[in-house]
Amino acid sequence: MGEDCELSTKFRHDGASSTEDYSVDIHPVASKPFLLVAGDEGTLQVWDYETGELVASCSIPRKRVARAKFVPQEHWAILTDQDSIHVYEQRGDRLVEIKTICANNAGGTVTWKFAVHPLLPMMLTAAGTDVKLWSWSPKWDHICLKNCHTDLVTDVAAHPLEAGTFASCSVDMTIKVWSQETNLKTLRCRNKVMSVQFGWKAWQKPLLFASAHPPLGSSVGELLIWDYKKGNCIATFGSHPGTPRAFFPHPAMPYLVSADNQSNIKVWNETSCKMVSSFSVRYLRDLHCLVPCRHSNFIAAGGRGTAAVIEVERTGKGGGSDSDDDDDDVASAAAKAVVAAALLRMLSLSN
Repeated sequence: MGEDCELSTKFRHDGASSTEDYSVDIHPVASKPFLLVAGDEGTLQVWDYETGELVASCSIPRKRVARAKFVPQEHWAILTDQDSIHVYEQRGDRLVEIKTICANNAGGTVTWKFAVHPLLPMMLTAAGTDVKLWSWSPKWDHICLKNCHTDLVTDVAAHPLEAGTFASCSVDMTIKVWSQETNLKTLRCRNKVMSVQFGWKAWQKPLLFASAHPPLGSSVGELLIWDYKKGNCIATFGSHPGTPRAFFPHPAMPYLVSADNQSNIKVWNETSCKMVSSFSVRYLRDLHCLVPCRHSNFIAAGGRGTAAVIEVERTGKGGGSDSDDDDDDVASAAAKAVVAAALLRMLSLSN
């Protein structure tokens, strides 16, 4: 009997504008069931996704919001627009801007990707081909990383288990892993890389999860798993029609989660890489942002005109994969590679 799971909508927010693109984040503290929703037409809100109540909000006119994240260390919300970093603090039911930093020297290119370290006062930002490492304690200082990408950076990530380790990926078909400002590894892919994320669990510590644009002549995007310390791609499998926008291991559940720009979300067993559920979020047009909740079985999604919190529930019914036989064979081969790498890693740690 295989494992099965089901996806259902826990909370949905339809904005006033059907053309506004939403960036979302889930608060990492369990006692705060908060969803951060930032729109590129000037919306910034915090919602309680358990009660459906609006917790705090503010208007941000003239700012084309690109990304927004909670910063639990400082009780902040940070967002980026075309050329600046904006820091907001919640005061009652209002979000008040307390700091603005001009962050972009790329000639108007949108600062549209950044990652906040879960423990350290550090974040990584990307604008065009430039990647900067920021530290806000004791003051806002930054380092421009050298030997970065030769084309547009599409995503950045902070390692949740290794202090000071970050990653960036690009349409130049590379993934770069950084330790502070030092480039540890350059991983070379065969297609444009769209997203990157590290593993959350001890056995996933050396693993990096990425999604890539469909290869030339194909309409199916790829999911990739790397042992970034060895520089080896240990699993590659096709999954999504169109372009996958996200691929990550869920911190609180034994699953990998992926999504594409046609608003299809797929859930995979984290060790067998076998698909256990697929969910078409038809109300969420042009999904471009998907993030996990660190402490529960939720994921948050942002698209055009809508933001949502989606619940991933284990059902234990068995089966659940709607992939064809060829996909199953590829996933099975990928699973053996992933499990072998994980076991070797655990053995090396115990010796």
